[in-house]
Amino acid sequence: MVKECSRCGASSYAKGRCIACYRYWRRHNVERPTYRFAPRWCRTCKGVGVLHGKGYCKNCYDYRRRTGRARPRHLWDKEIGCLTCGMPLATATKPRRGRCNACYHYLRKKGVERPRELWGVVPEGWCECGFPAVARFEGIPVCSRHND
Repeated sequence: MVKECSRCGASSYAKGRCIACYRYWRRHNVERPTYRFAPRWCRTCKGVGVLHGKGYCKNCYDYRRRTGRARPRHLWDKEIGCLTCGMPLATATKPRRGRCNACYHYLRKKGVERPRELWGVVPEGWCECGFPAVARFEGIPVCSRHND
């Protein structure tokens, strides 16, 4: 069983303290100040969970290491939709440059935005799985796959 540091909550090392708190205590003979503790949420996506490195979650850290830039919002925010059709990008497969896969490929091949008649938009909006909704169940849009 892993014990937590009595000061910052990290994995305990010695005398109920993590390595950083223990070293500070040994060096200064006082407890480590609380302003030095790292945040418990990711610096980019504000997701609560295990931080991987430099204050980022694993996904944000890997993206920054690969590209040298912060992870775009449409990759983690469920509220962001496609710039063209409005489909939620968090549920889309392979969103690129703020667009769903269909809108991105249409723009790349034809050079113009995807027309509205190809969006499949109905007054009900989009289902949580990313498909156009055909009905609403208790105020939540559902597609034909979930409409039972």
